[in-house]
Amino acid sequence: MYGIIVSPDNLAAVKEAISQSDIWYEKSGVFDTDTFVQYCRAAAQVSLKVLIVDAESSDDASLIKGIRQFRLQRGSTRVLLLAPGRQPGDPTISTLLKFQVFDVVAPSLNESDPEDEDGLEQDEELNTKNLAESIRKQLELEPGYANAARWDLDGDEKALDKPKSHEDHKSKKPNHEKSLGIDHSIIEELQDIDIAPPPIRERQTLVETIIGTVVIAVVGVEAAVGTTHTTLLITNFISRKGLKVAVVEANESRDFGRIEAAYEGMIGYETSHSMFSIGGVDYYKYPYKYDIAELLEQKYDYILLDLGDYQSSPYLEEFYRAHVQVIVGHGSEWRQHKIIEFSNKHSHRDQSQWIYCIPHVEKVVIDDVHKAIVEGKLIAIPSHPDPYQQLKWTDVILENMLREYLGKKRNPNKQIIIYSILLAIILILAIMLLIK
Repeated sequence: MYGIIVSPDNLAAVKEAISQSDIWYEKSGVFDTDTFVQYCRAAAQVSLKVLIVDAESSDDASLIKGIRQFRLQRGSTRVLLLAPGRQPGDPTISTLLKFQVFDVVAPSLNESDPEDEDGLEQDEELNTKNLAESIRKQLELEPGYANAARWDLDGDEKALDKPKSHEDHKSKKPNHEKSLGIDHSIIEELQDIDIAPPPIRERQTLVETIIGTVVIAVVGVEAAVGTTHTTLLITNFISRKGLKVAVVEANESRDFGRIEAAYEGMIGYETSHSMFSIGGVDYYKYPYKYDIAELLEQKYDYILLDLGDYQSSPYLEEFYRAHVQVIVGHGSEWRQHKIIEFSNKHSHRDQSQWIYCIPHVEKVVIDDVHKAIVEGKLIAIPSHPDPYQQLKWTDVILENMLREYLGKKRNPNKQIIIYSILLAIILILAIMLLIK
């Protein structure tokens, strides 16, 4: 699965290098800073294998800002930079190494006399072919710093003697730096940024209305701690607010199949469909192949992931990428250590907003565990045997727990309302004419 943000001149080369069917996110053009950064953030909402970014799709300062925003949310996605005509010693590419951009494709460009139209056309075809071949070869390599070490100014003392301007870049295209007003002082300032892996993910806070789709991932510190039960409590709580919700069985328990059978009232009930609905909530049962891009197209307000035991979940990476992370553990004294082990194992990550849920425990247990974990919020979930039954006290706790991520239901589109009213008036008039 590829995402591409490229200039129109290099679009053909990219599509020649990779299959069109594998492109899940595509933007082509030469963009200003705000637009380019917006597209990078949007690309981060899709689970991509590789993001291909063209250095000619925006100015250098915007390039750094946009890729940094992408990295904040997608710390492990491979990023390939197209930079035809650029040479080692380029300060922008050296800066991008700090954001783990280790795949740089920078073939030399063929240039003919501007007045020789036939020569220019041949050069363009040759440059496209060379760029496509270079992309294919780069993607065949194992990603890593070794691929881009020659671009690192900090690691090559000779490169430090090279000028830090782009005047010597050979390019067949107009100089976008000049047209977009690039400020090289911004690049020099950004070069001093230290990025400690893994990058910290940017959070999305909701206040009044829902912005896009919010992903809530629920994981257990071990098996049989109530991960699915907690997921359903949250799912039904949000659904009762009139919001569009999907819940995905991202584990191999096959509990959703049993839930479907219980709902249908038939022992051993099975169906080949991967999705069923209960009370307006869409359930995607195992072995549904979790595909965030496909789910986002359904315009859900919330997507909940039931990841099960974190040690066996095939989609644990989605836990780190989610907007809301919920961890479920057991409160008994002989099992509390599993919660602490989970927290310590992830001590290198920002856990300040992680939510630890412990069912059926007293406040003293919450206090004890809170002192032992790295950081995060601890919530005591009250006894709630039936997750489909509404209990006031549970609703109060979940409301407080998810307050900053809860928004109001989207208002219907005004145009749709107007068209509906007009259609109703037309139907009434038609009926009146028929009666006469």
